[in-house]
Amino acid sequence: MPLPDLLHQPPWATRTFHIALPTLSAPKNFLPSVLQQESRALIASLQTPASSLYFTDGSVSADGTAGAACVGHATTITVRLPDGSSAFQLAAIFLAVNHAASSQPFHV
Repeated sequence: MPLPDLLHQPPWATRTFHIALPTLSAPKNFLPSVLQQESRALIASLQTPASSLYFTDGSVSADGTAGAACVGHATTITVRLPDGSSAFQLAAIFLAVNHAASSQPFHV
């Protein structure tokens, strides 16, 4: 069993990623203000000084054009995917993880 990481890792150490996929307690068609409040509380509970928050999205239009994007760490990245792509959400998550892995660590 690995020991808990109580100290900051040196910059040359391999970085670990934790992806949180929380769910909201109310359905999407619930009052937007309630969902917004719950979402903000959830995001705040997941943040630490060593974490980076990214928002991802991907979509395909009716004519088959597809794209993916991620926003976070003061950066917006968008890509055009091949027509008919079906893994657009996965591509958006890949953009965020790739950016996080190549970013310099924060100095708090």
